[in-house]
Parts: sequence; C-alpha cells; structure tokens
Amino acid sequence: MFNKEYYKNYSSIFNSSKLRKKFSPQIKYLKKTIITLPDNALSLDVGCGVGSLLSLQENLRPDLKTVGLDIGEPPYQLFKGSLIKADCINIPLRENSFDLISACHLIEHLQKPSELITELVRVTKKGGVIYFEAPSQNSTNSLLPFSFWDDPSHIRPYSPLSLKNLAEMHGLTVVKFGIKRSFLSVMMLLPVLFINMFIKNKINTNVYWSYVFGANSYCICRK
Repeated sequence: MFNKEYYKNYSSIFNSSKLRKKFSPQIKYLKKTIITLPDNALSLDVGCGVGSLLSLQENLRPDLKTVGLDIGEPPYQLFKGSLIKADCINIPLRENSFDLISACHLIEHLQKPSELITELVRVTKKGGVIYFEAPSQNSTNSLLPFSFWDDPSHIRPYSPLSLKNLAEMHGLTVVKFGIKRSFLSVMMLLPVLFINMFIKNKINTNVYWSYVFGANSYCICRK
C-alpha cells in the first residue's frame, strides 16, 4: 500500500511544500519546544514520509540529530538525518532515547492505535515530548475537495479530545491539544480561487481548504 506511488499521489493532492510552510497553522508551543531542546537533541518522526516535518525542525535547530521511520518507500528525502524502514509498532530503537517524537497522519491508518502509543512512550526520554497529529472529524466534510474517506488506508478520524484521552490512557501528560486552523488560509482562499479562474497552472487549493475547515487535530504530550 505505502509504495512510491502512494506518496506521489498524496503529494499531488497536498502540494506544494512552499504553500504548506507559508499557510500551515503555527503551534507556538511545539515551535518553542523544538527551539528549547538540549544541544544535539534527538528527534524521531514516526511515519515520516518524505520528512517535511523533520526538515522544518532542522531549519529551526541545525544541531538536531533527526531520524525518520517509515514502513513505506518515500520517493525522496527532504531532511538530512537518517531514514529507517520499519513498522511503527515494532520500532528497532532503544528505550528512553529521544527528546522529541512526532507521529503525524499515522494513527488514522492503524487498527490498534494503542500499540503505536506504547512504542512511542518506550523510546521517548523521561520528560521528552510526543506530538500527535491526525485528520479531525472535520476532515469527513463533503465540501472538502479531498475527504478523509478518499484514502482507502484510512480507518477513523480523531477529534482533539480523542487524541488527548488516548495519550492520558498511556500515562502521558497532555500539555496542549486542539484543531489546526489558519487565519491566513481563510483570508487567502477566495483570492486564490479567483486567480485560478485565469491561470493555466492552477494553484492546488487542498491545503487552503484543509486549514480553513480545521481538518486536522493535534495533541502535545510529555512523558
């Protein structure tokens, strides 16, 4: 399922990386956490895909030691760190190893999400941060150009409260949770739609719609 063609199709729906950097909602606590990590801290992104999030972390903190883990075959790698091909419920890394772990748009693909959380907790250092992100209940809105159910590997969406409850069930302390929305995307959506009426190489509006409708939930926790 998660071969190069899968990542290629996903990228075509939510391109481009420049748009995502520009209009993605900013979670200030996560950014602050990355900036204040210890020198040469270890960061792991589970289900990293091409490594967009790790690339952003490296831009904020060039000294970070980044590791990406994915079961699939990403067609290219955006980050400078190492890439491990492995299953997220059997992570081949030592316990209490990482200062920061992220798992974005992964949990919605799993039948047993608790197996993922257990592994993330195991490899996170005491006091380390775990960041989850997943499609919210709003991602099923029929007005969205790309619905949650259009990806055949999706199992269920997650509300912010469901992510919070799941984290607390595994002994994590939840610091912040909510819906990702971007005011800038709301402001720019109509102008972009208008511009698309007159240009040949149309701007992909999936990113805008996603941030306007709040199609993603997030949860930040500490071990």
